[in-house]
Amino acid sequence: MRTNPKTVDKIKDALKSKKQPKEIFADLKRDDSMNSARDFRVIRNLKQQEEKKIHKSSNRTNVADVADEILEVLSMLNDHPFVQTIINNKGQVPNIIPYVTKTSRF
Repeated sequence: MRTNPKTVDKIKDALKSKKQPKEIFADLKRDDSMNSARDFRVIRNLKQQEEKKIHKSSNRTNVADVADEILEVLSMLNDHPFVQTIINNKGQVPNIIPYVTKTSRF
């Protein structure tokens, strides 16, 4: 039997208060025993799912941002008229060497 969606929302709100799953389970049983979770493992599983979402989103964002920035810099070599050389060494920030002529305008 699935947990009532309203109960799942209450559990997620309670998890934000940093309580342990057993404490949340006891509170739900005390307040509304008919609509409470079946056991504390339901709450523990929801807590793990939320932590996994947070961890996954924070890691991907950082990696994606860095990768996007590097690709944008590398694409400047083909697109931007002043960028003539990009030096990219392992463990270092890419170096961009622009060339400006006397007739070029910024």
